Amino acid sequence: MTVEEKKIFYYNVRDDYNTNLCSSNIIQSVRFFFLNKTGFAGLYRTNLKGFFNVPFGYRKKPNFLDLNSFIYMSDLIKNVIFNHQKFSDFIVETHFKSNDFFYLDPPYLKNNNQSFVNYNSFGFTETDFNQVIDFCNALNQLGCFFSLSNSDNPKV
Repeated sequence: MTVEEKKIFYYNVRDDYNTNLCSSNIIQSVRFFFLNKTGFAGLYRTNLKGFFNVPFGYRKKPNFLDLNSFIYMSDLIKNVIFNHQKFSDFIVETHFKSNDFFYLDPPYLKNNNQSFVNYNSFGFTETDFNQVIDFCNALNQLGCFFSLSNSDNPKV
């Protein structure tokens, strides 16, 4: 396949993925995995309409896993509960317990005037960031673990 053919194929899969966002099946899972491995820098990003919009990645040899690796990972996460929602929608004291783990990936704080933080129509402010920090402190008080992604900013 030429690079142009690969690019066309990628965008066709991306369109199929976005058309079937409400589907929860093996085909949609494979689409997601393919997009993650062949999209730009392995990013996951959506637009304001909720559609996956990462561009084609131009990788020469994407790193796809074999069946045994999928089975191994499946076993590792079989008792894990995944939630995708705003941290502020949780009441920490009633939902979480010691040793729970959280991965938080909020929009980043601006490093400079060119930094992009408008992941939604409201943007992301320092007040929003302070709420994330308060949330992390509450998790810490409960004995929970978390990993927080953000920018290389002195405030962070």
